[in-house]
Amino acid sequence: MYYLCKFCKYDPNNSVRVTTTDSFFIKWVVQIQNAGEENGKEERLINIHHDVAQCIRSDKIFANTPWVDVDYVCIPINSSDAFHWFLVVFSIRSRCLYIYDSLYGFGTKHTKAVMSLVQKLSKMIPLFLVTTDYYGLRKDIDSNTNVYCSKKPVGDPLACMKREHIPQQVDDFE
Repeated sequence: MYYLCKFCKYDPNNSVRVTTTDSFFIKWVVQIQNAGEENGKEERLINIHHDVAQCIRSDKIFANTPWVDVDYVCIPINSSDAFHWFLVVFSIRSRCLYIYDSLYGFGTKHTKAVMSLVQKLSKMIPLFLVTTDYYGLRKDIDSNTNVYCSKKPVGDPLACMKREHIPQQVDDFE
């Protein structure tokens, strides 16, 4: 992940604007969603001082790029239920989470664990983007021209798509 980020940031021939989160990002997202489900008021928990909002603004992670300056966010995720790492790439312009998982479909336990985490991201990221006034800062995004987000409020969950044709590994754990 480190080298991917450095390549995207510093290669003079690369026009892709990307940043990464650390492995704590998904823990913060899961933590706030679980707390919101317990008391039924996750809107109160979502604020600009939360770790997720600070990460979006680049106040939290050392050497992170603010999300307003990028088009993609790479989110590494460790699914403790499936004992496996996978990558989610958030395409900001298309409001879509792309899932890169070398074990996807190799068992219901793994697939359910992956989709549960991705759905939490899908729900929570838009709420934090609204809270941080992200779309007010990004005048270059036109939601009317995108198939995933046209006629949808910016606070609605993100679309999720599994990336096809990536290398797959054999699951020896189930």
